[in-house]
Amino acid sequence: MRADIWGAALALLLVTTSAQVRAQSSLSDQINSVYAAQTANQAAAQAQLQAQQRAAARQARRQYEVGQAARRRRDEQDAAARAEARAQRESEEKYTDQLRALDIQERELQLQQDKDRVARDNDYMDQELNRSKAETDAIEAQSNATRALSTGEKDYLDQEGAADQTLSTGEKDFLDQAGEAEVKAQSATAPRQSVTISN
Repeated sequence: MRADIWGAALALLLVTTSAQVRAQSSLSDQINSVYAAQTANQAAAQAQLQAQQRAAARQARRQYEVGQAARRRRDEQDAAARAEARAQRESEEKYTDQLRALDIQERELQLQQDKDRVARDNDYMDQELNRSKAETDAIEAQSNATRALSTGEKDYLDQEGAADQTLSTGEKDFLDQAGEAEVKAQSATAPRQSVTISN
């Protein structure tokens, strides 16, 4: 009986051990399965995390590139605005310089016109003075000529008067002599007649 007990116990033990080994093997499989699932989940989570990190990195890189492009555009726009402002300022300075040059030219032209007008005025005054002097000289010459003519006429008239007087005296003497000669001739040829001699 003892042998049977031992046999039964041994059989029981074998069955139990075999069940335990099976259970243990099943548990080990379950643990392995859980571990494998967990590892797979962790791998999937890691892969998803890496994918998210890569996506985030790509997104960050895109944002950086977009930011860089925007900054380049802003820099280009700023440079263009500065260039335009500089061109505008240079244009305004050039325009101001042209206005200043035109103003200077206009002032020089006005000054030259004033000088020309003063020169013309001086020429006109010189001409007026020369004309006035010429008129004065003409009046003086006329006066001298009139004076000379008056003196000449007076001398002429004096001489003509003297000549008339001389002529008159000569005529008188001639007539007197002619009358006397006639009287003498008549008295010589005719009886005495009275002769009237008129002057």
